[in-house]
Amino acid sequence: MRMSRFFVEAIFILTLSFLTIVSYFANRESEPYKPRELDAKAVAALTMYIEPVRKVRILAAKDSSDPKLLKDAVDCWVQGLRSGQLTDLVGELPGDTTVQGAKYQILIARASLTRAILANSKAKIKLGERRQAAEALLRGLEINQAMRFSDLRAASASSVELLRIVQALDSLKGELRPEEKASLTKATDSNAFAVKLASCVRSWLHLSSGPDQLEQAQTYTRMARLIESAPYDLHTTKEISKLVQSTKVTDTPGLFDARIAWRNFRESSKLVTNM
Repeated sequence: MRMSRFFVEAIFILTLSFLTIVSYFANRESEPYKPRELDAKAVAALTMYIEPVRKVRILAAKDSSDPKLLKDAVDCWVQGLRSGQLTDLVGELPGDTTVQGAKYQILIARASLTRAILANSKAKIKLGERRQAAEALLRGLEINQAMRFSDLRAASASSVELLRIVQALDSLKGELRPEEKASLTKATDSNAFAVKLASCVRSWLHLSSGPDQLEQAQTYTRMARLIESAPYDLHTTKEISKLVQSTKVTDTPGLFDARIAWRNFRESSKLVTNM
């Protein structure tokens, strides 16, 4: 048992170290940007996820339906989020994304935990424990906030999991208390999501390969100008929505992820509005 846990932690820490070193040296000569090594604060924020990820791996390695192990994992993530220890991990260097490395492992762990929560809630419903099922899903909603706006890929992945949680809660809406419905409405506010998504797009533009490529893409330029100069009001939200919705599969993965994130979040918001 101890060796297994030690091995998991060692692998995660080594991956983190490797990602930091590779990100730095792979981008030392990138132009026109001047990459810098991840600072101590960024590394510290990343290491806060070591224990939550370890809890999920233990759960997956043993039995994802084990109520005690599931509770331990859920409690670890929720406490980390509520205390402010688990935050978004926004990239500081080109290539520093959630597509690979330690950040990718965190997203995989969160997705695995979400699946376990959804399965657990279904089991509770079959046992007639509808209120307990709703409570489990509401905690899953909290966990969904972890890493959500780290980059566009994270926002897209989070939106998929969010929609599944909200769809499950929709079948249990009669079990939700007024304050829980209010919290759910706040968590799926489209205007707030548009602002955060715009920030993700701005970071993505900044870390893209170079301004020459951006100038060739009218959509990117329009969105960049809108994000940088326009106030965050209802009009801006609508404009961002139009730009995100207008992207095609043939566009770069960045805006495609933004489109998926917006579509799934809007669907989640509509379901909550009708609860």
